[in-house]
Amino acid sequence: MDVKPSTRSWLFFGSLLVVLALIARQDLARVLPGSLSTQIGHNREAVGFAILLSATIQWFRPWAARRRHEMQAAVVYGLGLVAVGWWLLQSDLPTDYTTFSESFFGAGVLAIYVQPRRPLRYGPWLSALVLGLIVVFFGTPLVLDQSENLLMVTLAPVAFDLIDRTILDPGATDRPRLRLAWCVALVVAWLPFWRLAAAVRPDLSGPIDFGIDYAYRGAEAYWGILLIHVYFSYVLGRGWRGRVRSPAAGRAALAA
Repeated sequence: MDVKPSTRSWLFFGSLLVVLALIARQDLARVLPGSLSTQIGHNREAVGFAILLSATIQWFRPWAARRRHEMQAAVVYGLGLVAVGWWLLQSDLPTDYTTFSESFFGAGVLAIYVQPRRPLRYGPWLSALVLGLIVVFFGTPLVLDQSENLLMVTLAPVAFDLIDRTILDPGATDRPRLRLAWCVALVVAWLPFWRLAAAVRPDLSGPIDFGIDYAYRGAEAYWGILLIHVYFSYVLGRGWRGRVRSPAAGRAALAA
């Protein structure tokens, strides 16, 4: 069965939407310290990404699992999100809005990735493949301009199919210590890149400097993935793992 919106769901999505509204109105600094509000404002795409992919996992994924052409539905849906991102990127809207193209691109690609039944053994290999492509084609405009999206796609298989498999497979073994260590690592990893990027940016001159800057510019991926973990594993918690039907169960119900 699908998980209907609960009070916790409304509070989570409502809170993120309020944050986006405050950013858009440039009022976030009135409720948060200046440096914190600035960082959140710079990484607003992470909030948009978390909203889109969390809603996809919670509501679209089990719905599509009951369709006879499940993956086709997921592909159409994912490409639809990508199309919205492309439209935003090409539009004449202010940059405060066009920047959310990254949220739609990342969520669109991952909407297709999260749909197949779990366990998905090759998932973490996708992370290695995307990371390899980033390294090999680092100097191309596509890789340089899409750091946020590519890092979202790099981190998601590790997050969903290695660290915290209960998000996509509620029947999987829950490993709370590993999940907590991963969530802490997402935060801790960003801090040195933030400091190092400030040091190297005035004189970017080599692969290490460019790599540090690239890792920092993709911070939206760290925060977006972290927010998804927080929502499913801590906000919904046992209620999610105990109530959600996996796509495999959806197929069984359809066949019956």
